[in-house]
Amino acid sequence: MTFIVSHAVALHRYQPVYAGAHRVPGGLALPADRVVTVNRGGLIGRAEEFLFRRFGLAGRAARSLRQYRPTLVHAHFGQSGPTALALADALGVPMIVTYHGQDATITTEEASRSWRGREYLRGRAGVMRRPA
Repeated sequence: MTFIVSHAVALHRYQPVYAGAHRVPGGLALPADRVVTVNRGGLIGRAEEFLFRRFGLAGRAARSLRQYRPTLVHAHFGQSGPTALALADALGVPMIVTYHGQDATITTEEASRSWRGREYLRGRAGVMRRPA
C-alpha cells in the first residue's frame, strides 16, 4: 500500500525497514537494502512462508532484521497482526497495530471465509493482548 511508504519516509527519528511474508510482483518500489521477506522464492521460500504464517516461525527473517537493530514492529492492518507479532516476539521488541478500514469492522463469520482471515482469527487474541 502506497500510504505505508508515505508514512515510513515521513519518519525523522527512525529508519524504516519493510518486512513481509513475500514481495508482490509489480509491487511498490522499495529500497532494496531495507526489505526483508520470509519467502525468498522457490520451494524453500514457500515452505518458510507457510511455517511463518501457520506457526510464527520467523527464523531467517528475524535474523536478517536483527542487523537493523529494530526498536518497534508496526503492523499495518489487523490481519497482519499475527505475523507481525511473531516477528516482534522473535526480536524482543514492542509492536503496534494500525487498523485502517475493513479490517476493523470485519466480523468473525466474514473473516472465517478466507485463509488470511482464518490466519487472523487464530492469532487475534495474541494481537489484542500484546501491542504496546
